[in-house]
Amino acid sequence: MLLTPGSVPGYGPTPADPARHGAMANPLASMPDGSADRRDSVADAAIAMGARPAPRGTATPPSAKFKQALARLDELLRHPSPAGTTASERTETLVKRMNLHRAALAASTSALQERQIIELLLRLFDGILADPQVPAAFATVVARLQTSALRVALRDPKMLNSTQHTVWRPLDCIGEAGAGHPQANDPRAAALIATCRTLAEQLARAPAPDATLYCRARTQLDTVLDEPLRIQLRAAQPQVKSLQLVERREVLVQQLTHRQVEQMVPIRTSPGIRRFVTGSWARVLAESMLRDGEQGEATRGYIKLVDELLWSLKLPDHPQSRQRLLSLLPSMLQRLRAGMALVNLAAAEQAHVLDELVAIHTQSLRPGVRGADADALTPEQMVQLMRDEVLPPSTGNGAFGDSVMDLGSMETVPVKLMPKSLSDEPAKHVDALRPADRLSLLMLGRWARVQLLWRSDQGRFFPFAGETSERTHSVTHRALEKPAAAGLLQPLEARSLVQRALDNVARELVRPG
Repeated sequence: MLLTPGSVPGYGPTPADPARHGAMANPLASMPDGSADRRDSVADAAIAMGARPAPRGTATPPSAKFKQALARLDELLRHPSPAGTTASERTETLVKRMNLHRAALAASTSALQERQIIELLLRLFDGILADPQVPAAFATVVARLQTSALRVALRDPKMLNSTQHTVWRPLDCIGEAGAGHPQANDPRAAALIATCRTLAEQLARAPAPDATLYCRARTQLDTVLDEPLRIQLRAAQPQVKSLQLVERREVLVQQLTHRQVEQMVPIRTSPGIRRFVTGSWARVLAESMLRDGEQGEATRGYIKLVDELLWSLKLPDHPQSRQRLLSLLPSMLQRLRAGMALVNLAAAEQAHVLDELVAIHTQSLRPGVRGADADALTPEQMVQLMRDEVLPPSTGNGAFGDSVMDLGSMETVPVKLMPKSLSDEPAKHVDALRPADRLSLLMLGRWARVQLLWRSDQGRFFPFAGETSERTHSVTHRALEKPAAAGLLQPLEARSLVQRALDNVARELVRPG
């Protein structure tokens, strides 16, 4: 099976691909020189893009013929044809009408360099309009800037030196916004299109656009494009606060579990009691700390219970010890029941723990020598045993664990969507995610475009904005590692909109025939 480079998410141009970033000069320079063919003219102009600037000649003011042709193209872009029932059909109609003005615009100037720049810019914007990753409505907004960008390029050839030039940045921003909002009925997309259209119209109407004007436009666009993210993050605040609480609870439980394990080292008791003290009671302590604080009366009572309980499990065989245990039992039982209710411990588990404690304490209250079968294990063996007994085997269904699809349950993954390679460090890949990152994530059997809203302080939870304003996906770090390891968590697009269009132009130029 042959896959076209660049047609698959995660696939970029290969090292031998003539469209590779910054490597356009060699294949384009191999075009025949001195030919009057239209493609040779475009090749000379494209070499300037990202390779070397076009030679500066004596600047000549644009002719009246050129101004008229440019004005006709600008009018066409200002009032695109409404023909067509869908946005893609209207875009196709616009491209056909633009082609009618292409030859007239190129013929309106006698300077070879200007014709090359005109031809390259027109082809670039054709590629932008045809970009499959950008909805037609967004691409049309970018196309509105065609004459404005052309005016800047004719006065400032440095614009063709790099796709990172100031003029290209607003175009890339609009393209990224479009790629992140593919649903036509998304109110966020409608608001963005309206705002971007207004800004594009301001740029297009400027009589003498320059890099400074586009720099200001980029600043305005950054503010505009960040607003939907801020709005959705505000809407998700209840969810964010809940995740913050969950994370604090998990961190506390983990810390308290380790502490309880250390305290249980010298204690010889049943696996059930060991799991209860190091697991369930650690949850009780964490919950009480979150609710009442570490110095709260209830919290101090639950902490004291641990010391009393561990003492009772290794009770010395002495009358005074038995008398003390008898006096402590009512209070211990009361705090045990209150703590188990605090974390909603299952009734069956409560009964099992209480029954085991009753048996242990009953034996402890009998006079005589106890512990004939005293523990003969070394401390290291006991620690290993407790590690095996601390918690029951995990079912893998942690909080928000079902937010992503179980890869094992999928029958197939479409071949055209398979990435080039699998991630060998999925945890690091997830750790590198930052708020506002746009990603392609395989969810529920399909690729979804998501944007990271926020990540918790400890990096355990990642809520994503979905393709519609109503959808938010909260995913754990562990759940994200699975698609990251399988290559099913990808950047939305490594190449910018302008770079993709330029790559396509370069491929067409070196295509045989």
